[in-house]
Amino acid sequence: MKTFITFLLVSVLTGACIGAELFPEPELGVRPEAYSARALGLGRTVLTGESGTPALLGNPALLAAPGPRVRFDAAADMTRIKETRAYPIHDAFDGVLAYNNYVLNDHIYSKLDGGVTYIVPQTTVSRLAVGIGTYSVYRFDYSYHEEVRNRNAVGGILDLPLANNRLDISGDLRSITFGAAAEGNIPLRVGFSVSLFAGDWTYEEGTFWVPEDSANQITRIEYSPDGIPAEVIFGAAYECSERISVGARALFPTGDYKFKYDAFMQDGDSVHTTNGSVIVTYPSRYSLGVQYRPQNVFSPRIALEAEIINFSQSRSDWSNVFDIRAGVEQQVVRGVPVRAGVYFSDAPDDEERTMSIFTAGIGFKHKQITADFGMEFGKVNYTHPDLFPNTRFGGERTNVDRVETGLWRGMISLYYNWR
Repeated sequence: MKTFITFLLVSVLTGACIGAELFPEPELGVRPEAYSARALGLGRTVLTGESGTPALLGNPALLAAPGPRVRFDAAADMTRIKETRAYPIHDAFDGVLAYNNYVLNDHIYSKLDGGVTYIVPQTTVSRLAVGIGTYSVYRFDYSYHEEVRNRNAVGGILDLPLANNRLDISGDLRSITFGAAAEGNIPLRVGFSVSLFAGDWTYEEGTFWVPEDSANQITRIEYSPDGIPAEVIFGAAYECSERISVGARALFPTGDYKFKYDAFMQDGDSVHTTNGSVIVTYPSRYSLGVQYRPQNVFSPRIALEAEIINFSQSRSDWSNVFDIRAGVEQQVVRGVPVRAGVYFSDAPDDEERTMSIFTAGIGFKHKQITADFGMEFGKVNYTHPDLFPNTRFGGERTNVDRVETGLWRGMISLYYNWR
């Protein structure tokens, strides 16, 4: 039974990640990386231009960037996932003739984050800053709803509803993140942040027959951390010249994460409950970026970053992932910057699967309030085993599905500069 529950956990998190991003990071949830609308619009670049409490999860050294004595940050984001699944139609020689769509899932998920940054006055260094915030760092939201019709009926009315397959996952690991940064007499900033995670998520998977009867197959598992998982980020930023700055970040989980679960399983008249725990190993991340600022009255900025995610720490059969992020910002009028960017990544479990996301954004400033709007969108086609095999209903289709997933994510960030 313990092995069965462990297998369910893997299935849960795989499904969750497929829903929350264009690519899964199986067993781990999804880390969205951009925690401000400005970073989102700039292709998720965070190492040289981020500021305020979002820098706690981007590059903590940027807490010490020039700014107001006290700054309040708030951000709300909404993600829309549109997923289409199709199964192959074969000819007599087992060749694929075409694909037939059989399910369309279109769901929306949202989160709310925020924090405060404070510049400490009268220190022995040029600038010392501290910050604290709360963020939805690892997300597990995913919904999959599929209607099954009785296409194998003999006589009578065909295609009557037979059952409903449902997979619903909700929840996240939310952080309480605090950190500090300092700048000395040279244009070098260094900083660190510590994130303590709490939260839970629920996995519910079931086949509900029509009309409803005792043959339903239902699994419900509730997960929560056993202890307080944590991670540490170290960051640095250096102004090479008036035009060029560089930034670096190293992210380290503080060990393996232990999650406890309570499970309820029903298979017809048979009901079983159990509980236990599983261990998940999160990857470390190493990032390097550069920003170029041409001398221009409209203050353009160009940012380019690269990151290595060490997924081989999580599973021996996974490959490390290399991400590239790029963004450009240009003020169309003073105080109104527009942004565009691109984010490129591959998958840890499939080297042939790649993802490209395009981003855009705009910002406004009025007195002490700054508002940023950012969005990203992308689409990818890949193959994945059927989440609910047709053999459960007496069919013979066991092929791998073709999945087309589209992503749209929008974010609004508000900053209030006080004192």
